Amino acid sequence: MQATISAFDEPTRTGRVLLDDGQELPFDAHAFGASRMLSARLGQRVELTLTADGGQPSIASLRLITFH
Repeated sequence: MQATISAFDEPTRTGRVLLDDGQELPFDAHAFGASRMLSARLGQRVELTLTADGGQPSIASLRLITFH
């Protein structure tokens, strides 16, 4: 699944992404750390790995979309 970074807090390494369907999901420092990304900027496109904890989707990790 792909999304766009809609918010990112550098000190806490947390933020939110906007899914293509308009839904906004938060990500925590653990998910950001799993991405191996050093930083994120607003509007950046990312690919998500989601988990469903208690029926609610949450972001397990995200990574930059690269073109081959």
